[in-house]
Amino acid sequence: MVGSRSAEKFNAVQLWPKLQRNVDSITCLGPLIDGCYIAYRPTYEVKFDTHPSKPWIILVTGPHTLEVWNYEDGNQVGSWRVFGHAIKVAKFMTHQKEWVVMHDDHELIYVYEIHSFTSQRGLMLLRTIQSRGTYVADMATHRNSPYLLTGFRTKYVELWDSELGGWKRTALTGHSKPVVLVTFHPHDANIFATISGDAMVNVWDSRTMSTAQEPLEVCGAICKTMQFCHKQPMPFLILGFVGGLIQIWDYCKGVCVVKMEHTTSQPLRVVLRAAFYHPRLPFIFSASEEGIVKVWSELDYTLMTTYTSGLKRLCSMAAGLDSDTIVLGGDKSFVVVEVAELVKDTESVAVQQTRSHGQGNDQGEHVIRVQGMDESSSASMRKPEERKALESNADSDH
Repeated sequence: MVGSRSAEKFNAVQLWPKLQRNVDSITCLGPLIDGCYIAYRPTYEVKFDTHPSKPWIILVTGPHTLEVWNYEDGNQVGSWRVFGHAIKVAKFMTHQKEWVVMHDDHELIYVYEIHSFTSQRGLMLLRTIQSRGTYVADMATHRNSPYLLTGFRTKYVELWDSELGGWKRTALTGHSKPVVLVTFHPHDANIFATISGDAMVNVWDSRTMSTAQEPLEVCGAICKTMQFCHKQPMPFLILGFVGGLIQIWDYCKGVCVVKMEHTTSQPLRVVLRAAFYHPRLPFIFSASEEGIVKVWSELDYTLMTTYTSGLKRLCSMAAGLDSDTIVLGGDKSFVVVEVAELVKDTESVAVQQTRSHGQGNDQGEHVIRVQGMDESSSASMRKPEERKALESNADSDH
């Protein structure tokens, strides 16, 4: 059997552009002047959200336009006009049905249900949620939870239960400054984190409606991204700041594990917009507003490669659902990039793994045998689909 892909075998990584889609063809109608609407093309960033079980992203492409795209084939899945109010950000909420939650520039959050992707009437407003009279700073959903997590520009964190009548709201206190970012743990929907303007992070447990431990006092710069590590049982929280600093915290122990610098040719203008652990590969990704993506080893936190996406005003980045891809969103467009690993030439290298009942040792340990590899062995970059084909062929030979 070919050995499983382990972190220590990845010597290098490269990013390959797969597809790009421009979504700037929407022409919006502006204010009514002298009986005529003024047509214009809005300025917006593709700040998207990924669907938890389909290769889709949802994004706002204008103050009244919502679109869903398939990032695997680059085709548009659906598009709707949202009447009556402007929208700024949209997120999937798929715990029970195909719901979408959106918020505007003020204090309102709208809950819609998608009935059809091919009809304008396929988007139905279910409910409007209003905060305590302050602007929406951030919101988060979870694939396995009926909760909507919101951070308004107050000291409160609000957890909304969609399964209880009237969308029961629970206000949580624990910050002394307005909340700026909120996020759920990807596997445990009871755990979520919030950060306020004074760079204090609280990790909460919805079962007790209280913080799980003492607040984390992180970097004093403005935090632009915060995510939990996808890999269990790693209790890590990764944060990115204006200035390019990345911090990884062990939120159970309350200690900073490592600090990294996302540097560019213009260090004074670096604004990190995304940073995360890849859910399947042993890499950490970070992306700055000027479109620069960096890939780090999750083993020793060394920089492995830097990629220039070409996007202006990059604001979103996420890992693909099943494929080794990442999706980037920026100024009126999104880009899909493949992640390629450095592998040895399969004609000169074969990695075999057997157990004690095969060719293992007396203690029953795994034996890793590398055949035909020396210092002069050739190496090449394999795209993800090429790598999977090679692994499949190798498996069939055994």
